[in-house]
Amino acid sequence: MFGKDFYPTPQPVIDQMLAGVEVAGVAVLEPSAGKGNIVDELAARGARQVLTFEKHPELARIVAECYREEGDW
Repeated sequence: MFGKDFYPTPQPVIDQMLAGVEVAGVAVLEPSAGKGNIVDELAARGARQVLTFEKHPELARIVAECYREEGDW
């Protein structure tokens, strides 16, 4: 599953990507969720909802299971 084509977003990149962006209380789309690194950070920063899409079935299952108890995540 985590082969040569899997590129998880490192935390420093996520921090730079979200620098100056306020996500608390808003819905955010994560169109390539992978195993959820960006989703985790959005949740930690107070996003109301993170809508995810992941085409790889196993990765989609991982993200879904992580947030199944979070309501609409």
